[in-house]
Amino acid sequence: MRNFFGDAIQFKSIDKIGDPLVKLNENIDWEIFRTPIETNIHKDKSKAWIPPYDAILMFKIVTLQQLYGLSDLSTEFEINNRHTFMRFLGLESGDKVPASNEIGAFKETLKENNLDRTLFDLFNKTLREKNMIARKGRIVGATFVTVDKNETT
Repeated sequence: MRNFFGDAIQFKSIDKIGDPLVKLNENIDWEIFRTPIETNIHKDKSKAWIPPYDAILMFKIVTLQQLYGLSDLSTEFEINNRHTFMRFLGLESGDKVPASNEIGAFKETLKENNLDRTLFDLFNKTLREKNMIARKGRIVGATFVTVDKNETT
């Protein structure tokens, strides 16, 4: 049986412990990244991938990847799996999450337009101005593969 207030209860518990992504959202004006992204991605429409998702959403996803050391596929999984990632991104349960190939295409477009380093330099500068530093973490997941029965002994 689903609790109608389940997400609110989860977030109350998470907030009591402390969610670093809430603190990040409170201290970063994400809109400062919109103009550089949208201006550069849309300047050559014949070559650039035009994202079907909001530019800030996609940049925040790439930021999560950098902070947690995630692959594109792991990022898609973790966004769907974690309440804190969904809240950080402004998504709700049931919202469409960018697929791993869309995340990869967005990153590639940033790189092709020489934006990746520029945006993360701005991100880090903004953190420093707020007297914050990013300590990267890792989410380690288990992987299971099917092997021949003889290989397990």
